Amino acid sequence: LSVPKKSHYIFNLLDLSKVFQGLSLATQKTLLELTSFIRLWVHEMRRVFSDWLLEEKDHVDLALILKTVTEDLNMDSAQIFSKERILFGDFIEKDQDMKS
Repeated sequence: LSVPKKSHYIFNLLDLSKVFQGLSLATQKTLLELTSFIRLWVHEMRRVFSDWLLEEKDHVDLALILKTVTEDLNMDSAQIFSKERILFGDFIEKDQDMKS
């Protein structure tokens, strides 16, 4: 039985479900165009998987994978990665309904 070099890099379906959970919390007001949805997906992928990465090379590899996937979707990577950081949040006002 082989032991991986970086055992903390073992991911499972729970990690993937966290990405989908983050995507499902978005509203129509937030995602007015496809580019916004792809930026949210990149944000969630980084949030879930990048936090576990220890080496700079692994962060670079993840960024390259995300850029390659967005280009495969015929998206302009300059639009997706136009800013240094892609940030989304889920702050809700007291009286605001979550589904609006």
